[in-house]
Amino acid sequence: MKLPCYLVRDLLPLYHDSVLSEQTAADVRGHLETCADCRAALTALDDDAGAEQALAAEQRQADAAALRRVKGTLRKKRWVPAAAVAVVIFAALFVFSRVRYTLQSETRSLELEEIQSVEVKQPVYVDITLQDGCYSDGANWFTFEIPDGDGSKKALAVSLQVSRWNELFHNGRTEWRIEDVDPDVTEIYYFKNQERELVDAGIVQKENGVWAMDELPGELHLLWRRDDASADTTEDARPATPETATGETAAGR
Repeated sequence: MKLPCYLVRDLLPLYHDSVLSEQTAADVRGHLETCADCRAALTALDDDAGAEQALAAEQRQADAAALRRVKGTLRKKRWVPAAAVAVVIFAALFVFSRVRYTLQSETRSLELEEIQSVEVKQPVYVDITLQDGCYSDGANWFTFEIPDGDGSKKALAVSLQVSRWNELFHNGRTEWRIEDVDPDVTEIYYFKNQERELVDAGIVQKENGVWAMDELPGELHLLWRRDDASADTTEDARPATPETATGETAAGR
């Protein structure tokens, strides 16, 4: 299967860490052999990884030096209580930094129920509002075609994520605006980022370069549908509510 650049860019971190399935890794590798831009993006990941390793090494050296200074103070002044406090503070700061890094690295996809409403406006852009207390710090989306009787219609697929750190401390966005949306889009679907491979498995590229699905997978859930699919504008668009968002899902529901 020939993968598009936008999909390869999403998969590059997983490819770099060698956690893709054998078939998906082979597809990405085949794309890299013919795409200089994506190879450059992979090289950038390698460079970033090297820089992070160097920074981590420097941090370890700095930590070791700080600890040696603390031990020297203990030997010279024999001020055990003050030195013990310093060690405790240092250890606490170290643990805090590691916990923060871990929580920032762990992300989850938002649940469908955490989306409060979806509005499509002119000029064509999509506003997604989250429920109170919900936050997002990352989004992915793409446009594709699906069958519609004897023809086809265009749809938009969207995914929202949040890190455990931002979720815990109430950071991130409560609203997302997706701009430059294809004006012919008549439906918007939601998917979880961890199910991206299952969603992409059903995508094919037509001869005109358009991405399309013959059937909607169960991992796509309906967020919004224009009331009059033949309308030239989205003024009659029906915004999603918690009831409609959770009650209508992909496969024709």
